[in-house]
Amino acid sequence: DSDGTNDEIVVGDAGTLDLTTQMTQELWLYADSFSHGGGGNFPTVIAKNSQNYRIYFNTDGTLVVRNTGLSDLNSSTTLSTGIWYHIVVTKSSTGFFLYIDGELNNSDSQTGAITANNDALVIGNWDEGGARAWDGKVAMVRIYNVALSADEVVQNYNYSKHRFGK
Repeated sequence: DSDGTNDEIVVGDAGTLDLTTQMTQELWLYADSFSHGGGGNFPTVIAKNSQNYRIYFNTDGTLVVRNTGLSDLNSSTTLSTGIWYHIVVTKSSTGFFLYIDGELNNSDSQTGAITANNDALVIGNWDEGGARAWDGKVAMVRIYNVALSADEVVQNYNYSKHRFGK
């Protein structure tokens, strides 16, 4: 359970994490609040520097996905604290897709490449020791070098939802 101030997991940079054309991020998250421990905005669940693979929140509970080279993709609904959510972001040759609890929440037809970088992948903050720490829990983080299909997203959600009270 991250307290929103100094808990993070750092995965060193690797070429296998420089996914530029196809990728999937999948995780379960539970927010205790939508501000980081310092009281500021944009608590970050996962990122590979402040701009890549970044999943973060506005203080109103709106989820935002950011990748360098693409425009931000915002959730069409606000999430609540105290509830587990299954979050999946896919990027393919046909666009950029956000799923929440197995359902497509928002999409964009952006087909540009994500800009690669040499930074670590950080779970619970926007970069190592950064100032946007996550206040809550994160589980079952997966990063794929392919874009999962909508059917695969639903399958993964149905497979694991019982672990999170769904």
